[in-house]
Amino acid sequence: MNSDHQHHWQLRLEHCGFSHVRMDWVNGTVHFSPIRAVGGDDVVVLLGGWPEQLSGVLEHLENKRYCHVVAPRVLLDWLKEQGWPLEKLHDRWELDGFIVELETYSPIPWLTLGEAVRKGLSSFRNPIAPLVRLRAHLQSPVVKPQMAWVTFPSGKQLAHLNCSIHKRQSSAWLNSLVERASQQTWVLVGADYEEYETCFEAMSQIQAEHVLLTDLVGDYRRQAGLPSSLLTPLADRVTATGRLVQLFPTQVTHRFDTVVLSA
Repeated sequence: MNSDHQHHWQLRLEHCGFSHVRMDWVNGTVHFSPIRAVGGDDVVVLLGGWPEQLSGVLEHLENKRYCHVVAPRVLLDWLKEQGWPLEKLHDRWELDGFIVELETYSPIPWLTLGEAVRKGLSSFRNPIAPLVRLRAHLQSPVVKPQMAWVTFPSGKQLAHLNCSIHKRQSSAWLNSLVERASQQTWVLVGADYEEYETCFEAMSQIQAEHVLLTDLVGDYRRQAGLPSSLLTPLADRVTATGRLVQLFPTQVTHRFDTVVLSA
């Protein structure tokens, strides 16, 4: 990992497009599901197996430049088969008190009734694009989506909940997730297209210091010709309950200057 203490900020979160979130902190850089190759000293955390989530590591494979990767076992085995050095593949990352842990969650079904209609209309208008993406998807392993739990040496914590909050999760599971997320300093929440109501209910209860409503699906949907929704109305609804929400769409950066992350 990079060691650059010249930054006057302690933590910097940048949304690089699609589901790629870059996290710079005083002792290094982590990329969640990068869409392009990253620095050789950076750490990549893979939160799923969509083609766009793997495009960064595929670029590394093509260039034969390897960084450390944290991913679920099925992706680690796949990368090993592709030639990724075993010593740079991890199901958990820990270095000098900095920890990244993954957790599987139940995904939203690939096709709900409404999405089936919308994807059918999109394919009718542009039949080539979905076939290209489907082919890319079939060439990568099937893996359940992941959440990431990050602990800094100072004890501060960040949770990347991905799109785990959706109406098909059990109430008990969502209640447990809200309780755990409330113990974090930063929480990244992805809200999928049909899941705003469930996200509103959960986010209204998360007591974390910083809740970042993160656009993890908008770029995918727009590329596929599918409808997408603005995050602002959802953030406004949650804010009206007394909870502060920070919007985190593509090309937005959040900096935190005063929090202590090193031990």
